[in-house]
Amino acid sequence: MTTALITFLLSNYGLKAYLIIFLFIFAETGFIFMPFLPGDMMLFLAGVFLVGHHVSPLWVILAFALAAIAGDTLNFSLGRKYGRRLLEKPFIRKFVKDEHLKRADAFFEKHGGLAVTLGRFIPVVRTLIPFNAGTSKMSKTSFMFFNILGGVTWISLFVAGGYFLGGVNFVQAYFEFIVIGFILACGLVAGLGYLLKKRITV
Repeated sequence: MTTALITFLLSNYGLKAYLIIFLFIFAETGFIFMPFLPGDMMLFLAGVFLVGHHVSPLWVILAFALAAIAGDTLNFSLGRKYGRRLLEKPFIRKFVKDEHLKRADAFFEKHGGLAVTLGRFIPVVRTLIPFNAGTSKMSKTSFMFFNILGGVTWISLFVAGGYFLGGVNFVQAYFEFIVIGFILACGLVAGLGYLLKKRITV
């Protein structure tokens, strides 16, 4: 259903739909109550639909990276200003579950500042990690370094992946399966990195 909605927007609104995706990326990364937005899929599909529009993917990557970096910065600032008490709001608790919080807490505790970068590739976690960084009083300089690194890397991989694979006939024929596989592969890479670090630190 999500794939169909994004495909509809891109098919019917063309490049104007990229503004909507820009706002979605900012919302997913900027507000802790919006971890359900499918950022990975939106970015990949945006890359695919660039094919044939004679628009350089570089401009789209720069714009979306700005949205991702700005979103995380807002989320981090909210964490520093309001702390964990913000999570007690009934409205937020409707969207942020205890298991999500525990998963993000464990991930941040294990990886520290690097979690801001690695967390970009894990749905739900990427929405909560910058907030965790803010509540833990992580320095703004360190946070911005990992924020920019993660934002640019995440956006570049998914948009460029969609752009360069979008023109392949096989990809067009099995598009939805490939999107799912691409997302699972990114999750696997993040998981392997987590397990490797855990093994090293034991």
